[in-house]
Amino acid sequence: MFRSDSNSEDLAGLAGAGLFDSYDLNQETERGIEYDWDSMTRNSSFRQFFMKKVGKIGCLIEVAYGSAAQDI
Repeated sequence: MFRSDSNSEDLAGLAGAGLFDSYDLNQETERGIEYDWDSMTRNSSFRQFFMKKVGKIGCLIEVAYGSAAQDI
């Protein structure tokens, strides 16, 4: 069963009940994900470059919030 609004409950008589649609899923589908072609997996210099950029972005966010550590 899939609901289009996972934050609601289907309880009759309560405010907001029924404001979403429910759909039966006919068939489960399983798909594998392969990362062996990705630069983050294969290229250590790219991975190091990328993570340095992510670290710099984190530092900029900290500065923007008054040099307070941020849980991002």
